[in-house]
Amino acid sequence: MPGGGLAFRHDALGRELERTLGPGLTLDRSWDPRHRLGSQTLLSTRPGRPAVLQQHDYRYRADGNLVGVDDLLAGPRTFELDPAGRVTGVDAATGAERYAYDPAGNLTAAQWPATPATGAAVGERSYRGTELTAAGRIRYEYDAAGRTVLRQKTRLSKKPDTWHYSWDAEGRLTGVVTPDGTRWRYRYDPLGRRIAKQRLGADGTGVAEQIDFSWDGALLAEQTTSAPYLPGPHTLSWDYQGLHPLAQSETITTLGPDAPQEQVDRRFFAVVTDLIGTPTELVDPVTDTVAWRAVPTLWGNTTWPADSTTYTPLRFPGQYFDPETRLHYNLNRYYDPETARYTSPDPLGLVPAPNPDAYVGNPHTWCDPLGLSPHSRRALPPALREPPNAPGSPITSRLGRPGETFNMVISRGQSVSRPGGFGTFDDVPNQEFVRRQLAIRTDWKSDVSLVQRYAFPAHGEPIRIQESVIGPQDDPLLGHLPGGATQLEILKFEDRARLIPVGDPVEIS
Repeated sequence: MPGGGLAFRHDALGRELERTLGPGLTLDRSWDPRHRLGSQTLLSTRPGRPAVLQQHDYRYRADGNLVGVDDLLAGPRTFELDPAGRVTGVDAATGAERYAYDPAGNLTAAQWPATPATGAAVGERSYRGTELTAAGRIRYEYDAAGRTVLRQKTRLSKKPDTWHYSWDAEGRLTGVVTPDGTRWRYRYDPLGRRIAKQRLGADGTGVAEQIDFSWDGALLAEQTTSAPYLPGPHTLSWDYQGLHPLAQSETITTLGPDAPQEQVDRRFFAVVTDLIGTPTELVDPVTDTVAWRAVPTLWGNTTWPADSTTYTPLRFPGQYFDPETRLHYNLNRYYDPETARYTSPDPLGLVPAPNPDAYVGNPHTWCDPLGLSPHSRRALPPALREPPNAPGSPITSRLGRPGETFNMVISRGQSVSRPGGFGTFDDVPNQEFVRRQLAIRTDWKSDVSLVQRYAFPAHGEPIRIQESVIGPQDDPLLGHLPGGATQLEILKFEDRARLIPVGDPVEIS
């Protein structure tokens, strides 16, 4: 990792026991008999340093839902849950939070310790169909496609604060006008990943500030900010383990007449995350200090101590905080932590979840890293998961042959121009084959009613794939799925957009 390094120690089951962050600095982890994370302890063994810098102890109820966290620095937090597993109350040293829901999972009321930035959204919620029309002192307007085009916050004896949002034909947010009249422009690559944010100048055309983004598949790898108020480009980069960020590296370049030559300052921070992968602390391994720590509400409104010496924009898995809107960019959509909702409907329709605008049912155990479909993060360590390939069947890697075709199971409403990462060379006659031989679990993909054929491109760099025979899986609803069909995986996220649809999707029953 640039600027620093980490080392790991695991037990026989593949569970991480110790992470070395720097000389004499470790993150120790313990697990309960049901393979749930029991504690995380940040330890320093350097002379003159406190032995324990930070510690999280986790408590669960019988169904695996989190009911408490003891935080050495922030104090204990306890969570009240309803029978559906939704959090209705949070009690913490920073204050109490209370939430109420309707049968569809929409928030009907929300209370949390108000701040000047977030206090206006505290209170009752109003809806028109599935569209949120008001939250506390904030009202919302939508276009015909159900996308937020106006957010207006009323203020006592003052003019309302109003945000205006612009969208393109692909459902991507392309522009924002903030209450002070500042205009922001957002740019995307062909895969829909945001590659730049631009703050426009007073004339509305010139660029006064630009943040460029680089990606590793669906993971944000780097951002570089260029602006007049900076001495030179300012870069943040991240390393991950799955969806969990492990490290943040910061590079500050000084340019200009006062610098006789280019000067580069670098800092490295280890990232500690919660159960689902949201950063909770950034740790400086040079000084053995917690340089930044999150103080979040249940649904992601985040503050941090005023004496923090660094900062991260990463939030829930796959989310990035935009201060100009207070929204979280979530790859395919934008999430509003004040409402626990997205600002546009799910591009996949009602297939992934019955509520196309809501986030997830419980943010301690579920996340939506792509802004498309909720995923449970009650993940077992690798040695306890069912392997994707059949026992004794090797996983082989090769290049897809130009014009070679394969089948992919897709859901209703899923655009054929946005294929997934897995397919099969077998014919797919019916949904029973999808469930049993392809072993596609119901908690991975609830709707498997369509099959789309794709071809590898005839020109350009060949697409690398992995092939195997599918191994068995255990489905929470259907029980044992034997597998046995062929499976291919597109290894690079960006290669998915190069697949060529062949004909129209075919419905299977």
